Amino acid sequence: MLKLLAVGLLVGLGAAYAQTDTSTSVSYYDAKSGLAAGDDINQYASLKQHPLYPYLAADFFLKQLYRDSEITALFEQYYDAPPIKKLHNRWVLQQYRQGNDAAIIQHYFDTGNQEANCAYRSAQLRQGNRQAALKNIDWLWLSPRSVSSICDPVFAAWPKANDPAYRLKRARMAYHAGEADFAARLVETLPETHPERLTITRFASFLKYPQRLLNEPAATLTNSALARDLLPTALAKLVRQDSSRYAAFAMQFAIKLKNNRRYQQMLSKLTGYLANREDSQAQYAYGLINAPDKAATEALLHYLVGVRDWRTIREVISPASNDSMALYWLGRALEADGKNAKSVYQKAAQSRSYYGFLAADKT
Repeated sequence: MLKLLAVGLLVGLGAAYAQTDTSTSVSYYDAKSGLAAGDDINQYASLKQHPLYPYLAADFFLKQLYRDSEITALFEQYYDAPPIKKLHNRWVLQQYRQGNDAAIIQHYFDTGNQEANCAYRSAQLRQGNRQAALKNIDWLWLSPRSVSSICDPVFAAWPKANDPAYRLKRARMAYHAGEADFAARLVETLPETHPERLTITRFASFLKYPQRLLNEPAATLTNSALARDLLPTALAKLVRQDSSRYAAFAMQFAIKLKNNRRYQQMLSKLTGYLANREDSQAQYAYGLINAPDKAATEALLHYLVGVRDWRTIREVISPASNDSMALYWLGRALEADGKNAKSVYQKAAQSRSYYGFLAADKT
């Protein structure tokens, strides 16, 4: 009998050990599959020190936002993990909608998300903490991501919100963020004859209906500093509708807006749109860019290689470039002209990239 008990005890201990060993050796992928199948996150507590555990936990609790104590515990331990920041923002917004101001104030931390920040400030305001609600609010006022209605109560309590200069700054910000109606509303309190109110209202209409730009004399679209600031954003929306059809209209402002950052960005996008359509206007758009970025250069090269325009490749790509893709195709273009491309290929081969390896095969 004692022998049987001893054997049974050993078997039981072995089973317990095996169970413990399985729980500690579970992998991230096991947990991911298990959670997808309906497991609870607490079944994978052994993975809490795993670097990817915040991703598992965030994915799980985004569907379980009512489990407040477990969620806020994650904020304490993994506050700097991107998925936990996303979970935090969603949780804060839900608490705001439910009116749980005290919970927000206790557990909020800044993740860089303006909507969550507005929820925190609004919670402070509802609790009578006006000073905390309005602290350093200037940056939020001028943030393009603070157009949520959650921000409205806080801004309504801020005296400077009705300052014409501040309203104009925010209207420009909203306009460039694509919020045409909001931009127009912000300037409604200005005198009807105020020139900047008229300009923003007019361009807000262009932003909503870009084809209306075509009915305007070009001179009236650039007749003030504010108009020149707003025009590129409307043009960007116009060429996105039909790049081939509206490219010439957009490019006519290249001299007037040569040093305008947004106009240069529009030209880069336009180059890409046209190149994708194999439209030869892509070369002209690219030539108007002061300092072509990598995206525009790659888009143009894809087009030029596709049509085997080696001459233009030799013209637009400099041997001084550090872009391995550009240098590789410059080498191909030089070879097509019967020239030695070894030095260009050698430079491209210094990059450990796809085109760097292709260039290495040529040396």
